[in-house]
Amino acid sequence: MNTIKVLIANSEKEVRDGVADTLSKDENLKIVATAADSKELFALCNEHLPNVLIAHPKLLIAEDIAHLRKKHESLEHGEYYSLNIIAFAEDYSSADIKRLLEMDVVGYLLYDVTEEQTNMLASHVKAVDNLYCIVEPSVLHHMASMIAEKHDGKT
Repeated sequence: MNTIKVLIANSEKEVRDGVADTLSKDENLKIVATAADSKELFALCNEHLPNVLIAHPKLLIAEDIAHLRKKHESLEHGEYYSLNIIAFAEDYSSADIKRLLEMDVVGYLLYDVTEEQTNMLASHVKAVDNLYCIVEPSVLHHMASMIAEKHDGKT
């Protein structure tokens, strides 16, 4: 298996360090950098070209993500390169989910998870790198409610 390059972005140092510590235990994952804000996230993504970005939704700016994806598509000597994003937050509002879906975010994980779920974080990163979607059940329920409301003509 190829090494998956991971960049972690969160304004809270404890979260960045905790996620990095959890993922660094897996030999197939390489933490290439951590970022504390949107500007640093953008610069480090340009520099390190991670396969997977784990970021707090507030740090994800649609225009920056679109620019990174466009730039990355032309790299790697014609080979396909994708930037797969996992949003990692304490909670998601309907506005967050809508904005993240528009950015093609493929993973939605929560901070407040069990030890078992934390131990599965490396598996989630690998799944997202293989173009699978990972969604916490409570976030999926929220998404389903949004779809139902839209279908019923409420929004």
